[in-house]
Amino acid sequence: MYCHHCGKEVQEDMQYCPNCGYPLQNSPYVYHETDAPSFLFALISFFAPLAGLVLYIIWRKDFPQKAKSCMNGMICGIIAEILVTIFLMSYLSQNIMGVIINI
Repeated sequence: MYCHHCGKEVQEDMQYCPNCGYPLQNSPYVYHETDAPSFLFALISFFAPLAGLVLYIIWRKDFPQKAKSCMNGMICGIIAEILVTIFLMSYLSQNIMGVIINI
């Protein structure tokens, strides 16, 4: 049997996953050979966080490892976008203030 949340193999009689702590009683996970962490989907999610969210929602039950890759890429992409926005706003505000002072 495999954990529905993290995809790790667990013993049949366990109530919680020893890896992630997810309850196993009502969540039988059928292992898919195609379920594996995916850098490609994480990269797509990084540059298009909305696509990452959609993929996560679609895959979270059937392909938890791919879904987790999408979620990680999406979170990293959102953080990167926030940092770039802060940097650009700071840079632009300094340049605008310099122009106003010189006038």
